[in-house]
Amino acid sequence: MTDAIDSWLTPLLFISAPALMILSTAARYAQLHGEIHFLQDHGQAGAGRDVCNTALLKRATYFRNALVALYSAIAIFAIASLLGAIVSNWWSHALQWVAALTVVGIGAVIFAAVSLVREALLSLRIITLHFDNLDPD
Repeated sequence: MTDAIDSWLTPLLFISAPALMILSTAARYAQLHGEIHFLQDHGQAGAGRDVCNTALLKRATYFRNALVALYSAIAIFAIASLLGAIVSNWWSHALQWVAALTVVGIGAVIFAAVSLVREALLSLRIITLHFDNLDPD
């Protein structure tokens, strides 16, 4: 009985991690969107403009990749849980698919975390470029 419950409950327990990561990532993505609109409206002077624009685009790509991976992880965990609930009662030999889907979901969360680390490192580069272009007045 415990194995049957574990087969659908375990993936559900993993959903909270990507869900919390989505909250923070979506907020940071919105801030990046605001920064891009600010630069669009006010422009940016200096030699670092192209470098900054390229870095902002890379950051947006990292955020997009992370969000897609996190949303996918939640979907995969939910499917694994549903599959676990179905197969635990009728096809217990198919529980390996539940475990495989859970591992794929964990892999998606790891990919998202790596993308967010890359974005965080890149954001420091953009901040440095902004400071380099500030007027000393």
